[in-house]
Amino acid sequence: MRRLRPNSWSHWSATGLPVRRGFPESGVAVHSAFAHEGAARDPIVRLKYDGLRWLAAPAAAMMLRGVAELPRRGDLILPLPLAPSRLRQRGFNQSELIAARVCRATGAKLSRALSRSDDRPPQVGLGAGARRANALGAYRCGELASHSGKIWLLDDVVTTGSTMDAASAAVRLLTGFLPHAGLTVTYRPPET
Repeated sequence: MRRLRPNSWSHWSATGLPVRRGFPESGVAVHSAFAHEGAARDPIVRLKYDGLRWLAAPAAAMMLRGVAELPRRGDLILPLPLAPSRLRQRGFNQSELIAARVCRATGAKLSRALSRSDDRPPQVGLGAGARRANALGAYRCGELASHSGKIWLLDDVVTTGSTMDAASAAVRLLTGFLPHAGLTVTYRPPET
């Protein structure tokens, strides 16, 4: 039987270091429910690469059970968008499917304000430096829906935090401040 291994800490997107109250770091805090392995990894991979959209529901449920902090009514959740060619190929954005279910459960609003500016190579298989360079400037943030709470980013998996940082920069450019935090189902530590 495959087990879930909880991710026991929230980490800073830019460094992977644990979030500590009052300890300033660059990037945004990312709350990930589980380590990207075994029973947590399988539904994410099958959702993305096998097109099993129904797996967004259990992925969202894992996130709702496992993260340190959740959005609330009045908050905005911005799922990280796919590159245009990847979206055409896949036919859906797995992060948006997961975000829709998290919004239903928490009362937060889904916002599609983030967009990808162009097609770039996938992050999978790239080292930390190449991931940062590849993600730099990849996102744009359009008009945000009216909200009374915090702004959250949501993705399926985080590795180096490069995509979270690039999306955060786009939000900051529009609003003048960084999103409150990022949410992911799993955290895969970068290869060393």
